[in-house]
Amino acid sequence: VDGALAGGCACWCIHRQNRHAEVGYWLDAGHTGRGLATRMAAAVVGQLFQVERLHRVEMLCAVENTAS
Repeated sequence: VDGALAGGCACWCIHRQNRHAEVGYWLDAGHTGRGLATRMAAAVVGQLFQVERLHRVEMLCAVENTAS
């Protein structure tokens, strides 16, 4: 965002045999509330379903992480 790294989203584990993956993301505290994480995650998940042809994608977050 404006030349600064705002966060990241990545698939760190693809289970090819079961055709599912795990995705995680982080966002700098100064860039929250703008929908950036939602757009990042949608792009990564879309790629996993469309290009990698997976059946399931999992994202986990801590219960106390209400923003996520």
